[in-house]
Amino acid sequence: MTLVRLAGLLILLAGLFLVGISGDNHRIANGRRISYGATLMALGAVTALFAGAFEGWFAWAAS
Repeated sequence: MTLVRLAGLLILLAGLFLVGISGDNHRIANGRRISYGATLMALGAVTALFAGAFEGWFAWAAS
């Protein structure tokens, strides 16, 4: 369960990074990057929260 939770948190951090770099003080915010980042953050959060349920789907996470 720890590996699945870690993977979910890494996906969440990737989405947070994508949203963070989408708009800074030097250019206009990119809506596509914001939506991709928000989707990754939602996917990562769901994966991290329900890691126990996802553990049964992956053989490598069960050990």
